[in-house]
Amino acid sequence: MGWSTAGPLLGCTTLPLIILLSVLVGLPWLYSVRSAASDFTEAFGERPSESFTNLKGQTETGLDSRTIFLTFDDNAATSALLERKFDGSARVEETDLLNGEVFADSAPAWFSGASSVVGSPCQGREAVEFHDWHEWDSVVVVKCPRARRIYALFSSID
Repeated sequence: MGWSTAGPLLGCTTLPLIILLSVLVGLPWLYSVRSAASDFTEAFGERPSESFTNLKGQTETGLDSRTIFLTFDDNAATSALLERKFDGSARVEETDLLNGEVFADSAPAWFSGASSVVGSPCQGREAVEFHDWHEWDSVVVVKCPRARRIYALFSSID
């Protein structure tokens, strides 16, 4: 095989690998630059209203997992949405999901407020955990009364 046939052959075998790598590297990056409103919409199944102030969101994707981190101000409208969305859903005893090592590397710095560790800005926190809520394997909602913030984690593993 000479140089004249090696070039097209090499290109035909390398191009699919380049495309595959671009997709694997590019998709997580695309999710990291999307808006907090998009994260909220994916998690809750509806767009956030004007009542959701100081909304922050971040999506982390893995090869077989997806996690959305959200936080927003706690007010009457946000509490009403949470009650409506989770009404009738089976609550489970809170696991160590938020404080464990599972999300330690992927959680954004602003999400540390949801932690129950000593020194957290979320003292007196009220945490509720749900399993198998819509397409999510685990959902944890944390209300921080003193800080008037709500934190939510949505996690799914395929």
